[in-house]
Amino acid sequence: MALAVILIGIPMYWMLIAAFKTNQEIFTAPPTWIPLAPTLDNFPTAWRQAPFGNFYVNTIIYTVVSGGAKMLQAIFSAYAFAYLRFPKKNVVFFVFLMALMIPEEFTVLPNFLTLANLGWINTYQGLLVPGFVSAFGTFLLRQHFLNLPREVLEAARVDGASHLRTLWSVVLRCRDQFWPRCCC
Repeated sequence: MALAVILIGIPMYWMLIAAFKTNQEIFTAPPTWIPLAPTLDNFPTAWRQAPFGNFYVNTIIYTVVSGGAKMLQAIFSAYAFAYLRFPKKNVVFFVFLMALMIPEEFTVLPNFLTLANLGWINTYQGLLVPGFVSAFGTFLLRQHFLNLPREVLEAARVDGASHLRTLWSVVLRCRDQFWPRCCC
């Protein structure tokens, strides 16, 4: 464990102290492990040389849109797999599970070629659309939904609630109303 800490810690420490060194001090031999004349000039220089503002905006857009889309897709598809009856439901769910078994590295080239054919390279839709589906989220939510009390869902149907109303008012809120709270 100590060896792992050293192997990981030394490069991280070097990166941290290099941020406070001048260029001349970084490239001196032998290297200095503590900056001789610490400076903060590297930070504004780095900010001017790269569009970090754009990077942060892109990250926020990606996180909010992609996360929201994955969440909505997972909720709706998990509800369908848990409660709706449709032909070949188990086969379609099996395909979702198979998607979990394919390493992401295998999908990089086909995704890139598809995006290139659509003309979506270096665009927001090219960044966002491939990540809209979450097989893992669908699997986890389906397993959770199957553990909810059936009587509550049947009561909602008897009261005339639509599938969307049942999803919103019963399934997504059922944990707080019908299950005992844990003490953690």
